Parts: sequence; structure tokens; C-alpha cells
Amino acid sequence: MEYIVTPGLQKGTSGAILKNIAVITMLMDHVGYAIVEPMVGNSPESGIGSLYILLRMIGRIAFPIFCFLIGQGAIHTSSKAKYLLRLAVFALISEIPFNLVTDNKCFYPYYQNVFFTLCLGLLLIYVYEYLSARHRAGHISRFAFRFWFILAMIFICLAAFFLLCDYGATGVLLIFILWFFRSRPRHIMILGFFMLTFVNAAELGLSELMLGGAFPSVPAYIAHALNESPSVIAFMLISQYNGLRGKQLHKYFYYAFYPVHLLILWLISGIM
Repeated sequence: MEYIVTPGLQKGTSGAILKNIAVITMLMDHVGYAIVEPMVGNSPESGIGSLYILLRMIGRIAFPIFCFLIGQGAIHTSSKAKYLLRLAVFALISEIPFNLVTDNKCFYPYYQNVFFTLCLGLLLIYVYEYLSARHRAGHISRFAFRFWFILAMIFICLAAFFLLCDYGATGVLLIFILWFFRSRPRHIMILGFFMLTFVNAAELGLSELMLGGAFPSVPAYIAHALNESPSVIAFMLISQYNGLRGKQLHKYFYYAFYPVHLLILWLISGIM
């Protein structure tokens, strides 16, 4: 099921535009988290507090786009193994800068960077493709295909949850959903938004329980779910994807940008 470029949509949003939007909005989100949030202090109603909220809301646009682009990469990559390996390597490279920004420590086991989530999401796509190919070739039955895929999906999602990856199991499932329904923009809009709001809020509540906290109250749960509501902008942009790569910078710029900008933000926050 390849992405279908509909007539007249060639003027829509290219992969390059989506990728650049994701990078810029991610940077704004992390500036809000690493630089602006410490300045808020006891004055959340101040102009600085409003700036922090604005930057974090804009930042909700980034993750869904990155998830969608992982699926597109799975379709167009010349080497599935190398693509997965690149994500895994940059997950390891990014972990110390991520930990420094998150908790000002080189080692912080309670939260893993988003590259781990992207890597696991891509792995789930590959498992589905492998089992689907085996089924089409007649090597396994439809029941076996579904059984082994569901089992693999549960295992991979549990790995994301217990490793405390950024966006966790929700992120892994979102990557798969955006890949599986890539030719159905309406499904992407509805399922993607639901996953990032209410499912994500439920998973975070379960993570709090696992770490010894309490599941959020109903108002707190709804408030957290609504915090992700600006992600609808991302799904609107994704629905306008025209199937074209567009003019992009070198691919390693986008990989390296994540750990490098985190390290720079940590240094700036230390100076301030």
C-alpha cells in the first residue's frame, strides 16, 4: 500500500517542508523546556510564563511529523538494516545530551530520548512487512501472521513503556498507524489525534504509577490530554503531503541536529 499522490496535490507539502517544520518546532519546544521554563520560577502568570506555554504548544507539532517521516523512510530507504542501525546509533549518541537537559546528569534511567521511540516504531513496521511477506508467499497462515504480529507489537510496546522512552508505547503505535494509513488522511487525522491526546495521557498516568506516583485525577487527565491538542496542526500538514521528497539538507544534518542542539541548550542554560 504505497502513498497515493492525488491529482492536484503536487503543490501540497513535500517531505522537505515537513522535516524542516518538525525541526524548527522541536527546537522551539526544547528552548521552552531548557531555557524559558527555569526563568518562570514562581511567576507562571508572567509574560515569561506565557512564552513558555506558547513554545511548548508549538512544540506539539514536531513529534507526529517525525513519526510520519519514519514511515516514509521505511518505504523509500535503500537499506532497511542501515536505516534502523542509524536510528539506534543516534539514540545512543543522543542519550547523554538528552539526560543533561532532562536532569543535568550524564546518566538518567527514568526517561529515554525520542530516537529510541523512533527506532522501536520502525522495528514494528519491519516486523509487519516481514510477516506480511511470509503470509503472501504462503509460508504462514493468516492466523499465524496476525498472531505473531500482535505478539511482536505487544513486546515492542512494552519495551518502549518499561524503558520509559519519550512518548513510550503511544509513540511506537503512532508511527505504525501513520505508516499503515498513509494513503488515508482522514484516518491519520482521527487516530493520530486520539493517540496523542487520550491514549498518551493514559500511558503517562500508568508510568507515574510504575514510578510510585498516583494516576492523575479526571480533570488532570483531561488537561494533560488537551496539552497535546496542538498536534492537530501536524496532522493537517501531514494530510497535505504530496509524496515528493523536496529539496533537503544532507540527511545526517537532521540526525545530528537532535543531540547537538540539546547539548547547546544545556550549555546555554548552565550559563544563564
